[in-house]
Amino acid sequence: MEGGMNSESTLIKQIESQLVDLGYNTLSIVKNFKTPLGSEIDLLILDNNKPRAVIELKSGQSFPQSLDPTELRFHPAIRMAQRFAKEASVPYYAVASSERILWFETDRDGRPRLLTRPVFPTQEYSEIERASPETTRESISHILFRLIDLARQINDPYKLTLYTSIAIYARILSEMGDSSLERALSNPSTHSDVLQSFKDEIQLMESLDEGSEFFFQALDILSQITFLEVSPSYLLAAFDEFLLIRNQLYAFQKC
Repeated sequence: MEGGMNSESTLIKQIESQLVDLGYNTLSIVKNFKTPLGSEIDLLILDNNKPRAVIELKSGQSFPQSLDPTELRFHPAIRMAQRFAKEASVPYYAVASSERILWFETDRDGRPRLLTRPVFPTQEYSEIERASPETTRESISHILFRLIDLARQINDPYKLTLYTSIAIYARILSEMGDSSLERALSNPSTHSDVLQSFKDEIQLMESLDEGSEFFFQALDILSQITFLEVSPSYLLAAFDEFLLIRNQLYAFQKC
């Protein structure tokens, strides 16, 4: 995707809004996903925790200006999305602007074919979107999944789980009146010393230094949950789902 960081962030939010209007939950939208061949996809759409569609974000003249089938077949943005879909082994692909999303599949001749209807999510995701209270299992899963989106620089799935657990522990301590761990993790100058104590405790041998930016953003995301008010069964179920999706995404990247 072309454009500056601010314009890219704005466009992503606009596309996410369109996808939510179609019934997708943001839990099913993965940003900047790398295919097994190393190509970076703007958005990967999951369905029942499995990759289903890729979306390339385009603006201005880069977005198709005509819906003529002949022109669409050879449009560079569409052919790129088609290639990414093949690399990701998904049946659908799309190009999206701030105003609309064009959905495609590949016909028997190998050409992109414009779909007359959007690729809608399954009923499970539509129901998740309607479950709005922050104490529901689905909404907690949604928030936890955003941490995976944050942690693209953390290649070790177990380290991601450790970091998430420490961040949740810090939030719970803060809710109980002790915010010292949360403050230490939020401060790049002190978070390494804090993590070292966890390293000694669990005998984790890898470097833990790259977590600074993750903790700063993760604690902000986790502040949307009041853990002491959440049903333990909801929290455990949501964390199980987090681990399941984490494992599937890391496994998919290694295929």
